Amino acid sequence: SDSSMSTENIFKNEIVTSELNSNSQYTIWLSAVYINNHISSPSTPKLVETPSDVPSVSVDKIVIYTGLAVLILVVMIIGSIFIKRKLCKLYADLNTKPRLPPGINNPNDVSQQALQNVSNDYELAKK
Repeated sequence: SDSSMSTENIFKNEIVTSELNSNSQYTIWLSAVYINNHISSPSTPKLVETPSDVPSVSVDKIVIYTGLAVLILVVMIIGSIFIKRKLCKLYADLNTKPRLPPGINNPNDVSQQALQNVSNDYELAKK
């Protein structure tokens, strides 16, 4: 613990007495805070207390908001599937004309009409 105290004193002196510009001083301050909070043993006194007025996002808030986002996403996906099915059903109800299968009995089948026209032309050409 003796070595960590000396490191702390070096950083303290650096912060108080350095003739460096504010950027370097801020970097030194940050590194001092980091060393003090993460590296040194918990028994050593804190060099710089983190200011209490800095808003800290708690873990439960993150969890709650993530949960809400996921819930909204799921509701949107289920809703879109539901609406799609409803629209498809509505569209099918609107188009309830009886549809004949393509073939000879269906006068609306384009391929049959084309075949008929070709054969008519062929009959006319033979005459």
